[in-house]
Amino acid sequence: MTSKIMKLIFFSIIAFSMIGLIFPSGFSEIYVHESGYPFSISHPSGWEALDENEWGGVSIDPDKTGRNGFYIALYCSESRGDDCGEAGADYQEIDFLKEDDKWYCDNATFAEDHLKCFNYEVIDEYAHQLDGYRAFTIVVNYSLLQDGEDPYYPDGTAGVKFDGIGTTTHVLVGNDIWVIASASDADKFDQLETEKILSSFVINNVYANEDIFYEPTWIENLINAIMSLFSWNTSTDNSSVVIETPMEETSMPEQNYDWDNPIIIEMDPCSLYEC
Repeated sequence: MTSKIMKLIFFSIIAFSMIGLIFPSGFSEIYVHESGYPFSISHPSGWEALDENEWGGVSIDPDKTGRNGFYIALYCSESRGDDCGEAGADYQEIDFLKEDDKWYCDNATFAEDHLKCFNYEVIDEYAHQLDGYRAFTIVVNYSLLQDGEDPYYPDGTAGVKFDGIGTTTHVLVGNDIWVIASASDADKFDQLETEKILSSFVINNVYANEDIFYEPTWIENLINAIMSLFSWNTSTDNSSVVIETPMEETSMPEQNYDWDNPIIIEMDPCSLYEC
């Protein structure tokens, strides 16, 4: 009976692991921007990095509609001669980010941007770090109208209102400011995916970025499942975690000293020193 159960479990594991042949694992691609201001960022496989635009920014686009994807640029740099001002406190940087982002929405035109933006609303904001630098992110709702004439996005739809959800992030490197913006149709917004892509942004060691969307292959799933069945350790983490247990403090009884009647102990000095 035990042998039959083991065979059933074994072949069930094989069948489960073979699902990976039908549903391939997800992978990401790593875009490295090789320029005087290099950066790298991971994105889902199949997205396309477009050529640098006139402002030096790069769009990473999944569908050529102009409504989904990421945009990364060095927004302000003293090394280029820009006046970036002095970095402020967290609340000041978030206020500046919100004002700047809303200004873009309010001032977008068909003539300059091939779109109009309205119904802008900040729904979340937070301070964090990216690549070891101070970063500030807002999450916004908005509506867009496109004119369908943007040469970068030939699949943009003219005359149709689209509701969107996006994020805009400022990364402070000294007094320089990097901007990372994401946009998504409201019904396609994936918060986890957006946060994973954003977290992969680096300007140091740009070639050391990792595949953040990697999932084990079907054969790796099969091996791990079989090894776990026989209680073999499948972890590749060789680090050790030490959990310190607090030591119990031994309570000492309180001593009552009679300082008015000290106890005098007379000692033979020859017991300590040679006489």
